[in-house]
Amino acid sequence: MRGGKAASEHELADCPWPVIVLSRLCGVDLEEAFRRTVTELEQTIVSKLQDADM
Repeated sequence: MRGGKAASEHELADCPWPVIVLSRLCGVDLEEAFRRTVTELEQTIVSKLQDADM
């Protein structure tokens, strides 16, 4: 891979940067919002899987 692992890490770290900046500007606790969203998605998926088994 051209540039190696360090270059890849740098490029990947650029991806969430605008989201982090926007969340700070908007006063959003991004970590909490992420945890809440993942929990909601997990609950929805589990519920749909349980309904499918019936």
